[in-house]
Amino acid sequence: MSKYLIMAFALVVALGCERSAEVVTPDDSTIEVEVPEYGYIFFDGEHTRGTLVEPEKDANGNVTDDRLKYDFAVIGYTYIANDWSYAEAMTKPNVFANHPQPVTWNEPNELHEYTPTQVWLGKQSYAFFAYTPIANNITVSPQTEYGNPYIDFTFQRNNLAAQQDVMTADNIHIDYTAHSVGFKMQHRLTAIDVTANNLYEEDVEVRITSMEITLNNLLYDKVRIPLNTTNKIAMTYPDGMANNTTVTYNLMPNSQPISVQPAAINTLLTPSGANTTMIVIPQEQYIDQNGDGDTEDNGENLTLTGTVYVGYQTWKNGTQIGSVTAKDYPFSFDRSLTTGQRYYVQLNFAEGNVTVGIIQADSWVEYENDINHDFE
Repeated sequence: MSKYLIMAFALVVALGCERSAEVVTPDDSTIEVEVPEYGYIFFDGEHTRGTLVEPEKDANGNVTDDRLKYDFAVIGYTYIANDWSYAEAMTKPNVFANHPQPVTWNEPNELHEYTPTQVWLGKQSYAFFAYTPIANNITVSPQTEYGNPYIDFTFQRNNLAAQQDVMTADNIHIDYTAHSVGFKMQHRLTAIDVTANNLYEEDVEVRITSMEITLNNLLYDKVRIPLNTTNKIAMTYPDGMANNTTVTYNLMPNSQPISVQPAAINTLLTPSGANTTMIVIPQEQYIDQNGDGDTEDNGENLTLTGTVYVGYQTWKNGTQIGSVTAKDYPFSFDRSLTTGQRYYVQLNFAEGNVTVGIIQADSWVEYENDINHDFE
């Protein structure tokens, strides 16, 4: 997108119903630009691959930039009604030429671009739905389908490095007078990490040399995610339960040991140069197989269980003081895996013993605000 087009859009707000304007181009010449009566729909935002989407922070952990600087896709609807809930059953995607509409982050210019650019229409309401990432294992509901859109996400069960942090947002009650459309992106899957506490006596370091995790009862390989988060529409599982609900991940793909320093608490066990966060499909602990509405008492208990295989050494003042210890340590999630929630399998290292606990974080990330972006 050229700079003079951006300048032209800035003039739209000031000129209102003016249909043309003179714009200065990069070579200092002027051109006459036709300006739509209600302006253009532009995007301003940010994209991810198989890693958690988190905001930029300073050395003290304070959020310095909570914009979403990634590629994303948008589905748009226009409708003539006071409320989307009345219009959705009679409305199909009709704003963009592409379905879905990819929006690309231009890093040098720090803006989002898409083509062909669309204009706002007067006397109409809009509903916009967005998701990220744009990936081969995510498909969107057909353009010919009425009602709220959704995406079908296929879990990369056997490829830890390819697992993705899926985020979505909606803005379903807006018109051209807003000029800028705000999205609050929400995490739609569940994250699991492994952390450690060093409970040894003073000055003892734990060096982890190998680590694998096995998950049992990881139920689903596919989930249908509604993009309307305002009305909290539930996820569904089009393919039912997976044929194989067990998986094992190597959490140390390189040979470099992970150090848990003396007295360290809640240390995230992330190997150098590797992303080992497990991003999985949310699931209920109890499944109402009988259809009687009573899950916890009469439903099938499908608690997520597993083992962490850990090999480690103990060191003190630069000298190894213990032989290598390696074994499986079992654990059990005594809860459902909730949308947008982050959990920790916590290893507690103490003299002569390792215990495992499940910790549920207060939120997916360490800040309270949703990630925002605007498009205009």
